[in-house]
Amino acid sequence: MKLLIYKTSIFVFPFVFAYLINIFFYNPGEGDLVRIGCIYSNPSPKSNISGKFSLKKKYTRVSELDLKT
Repeated sequence: MKLLIYKTSIFVFPFVFAYLINIFFYNPGEGDLVRIGCIYSNPSPKSNISGKFSLKKKYTRVSELDLKT
């Protein structure tokens, strides 16, 4: 039984470790590519870039349309 627990922990521990790193360092407002490519060290985060620009909305979402007109 001890051998089974030891061998199982070898495979489970890396996933638990990655999960704990994700809990402490992940910022949900920065986008998905931060998780994939930069691994939490994004030199130009989305919040800094979007704060400098204010572009007008040039489209209309289908959910915002009044379908009765």
